[in-house]
Amino acid sequence: NNCMFSVTAGLVAYDMSTNSSVTSINNVHIAGASLQGSGETFTMSGGLIGITSLSGTASDNQNNFEGSINLRGSMSQQVSVGGLYGVMEGGTRSVNNSYANADIQINNTYSGESAFSIAGGLVGGIGLIEQDPTSPIFNNSYASGSINHSSTEPSNTVLLGGIAGVTTREISINNSFSHHNITDSQPGINGGVGGVIGAL
Repeated sequence: NNCMFSVTAGLVAYDMSTNSSVTSINNVHIAGASLQGSGETFTMSGGLIGITSLSGTASDNQNNFEGSINLRGSMSQQVSVGGLYGVMEGGTRSVNNSYANADIQINNTYSGESAFSIAGGLVGGIGLIEQDPTSPIFNNSYASGSINHSSTEPSNTVLLGGIAGVTTREISINNSFSHHNITDSQPGINGGVGGVIGAL
């Protein structure tokens, strides 16, 4: 689909939980999935949740995603994708005993210098949109598969990580790992590629 704000997910596109209504996801297994998205300003996708925006605390347990995620951003200023979560905002979300085996492909051809292409094995970006405190916790979880970014524009900022693409907030990673083939065919004007986190 083509719109200003595109969010795709294997289970929940946009989770806006509050203290009185917190969504915890348990024992969800998604296999053989193929997610695709494109948007004119923001394009985000997660194998489990596209965007999670909490004002409380949630705990997700024993979930997994297996499949492919392909995002195109011909006019997208920001593309963010993760094997389980596209973007995490606000609150504290703990992710326990979960994994993503995802083949992630980003092709962002937006020509502006403000373009960001972000991908992570478990989560794309943390604290990208809102100013609320965000502190995700990953316990006994892992990511595998591949992450590939391609673009015809050298002005993109590209941030790729085995577990998280980028975080501007506190993150805790315990007994977790990534086994990924990460490829960036157009490094961009700024960027970072990390086995665990692309940029802090």
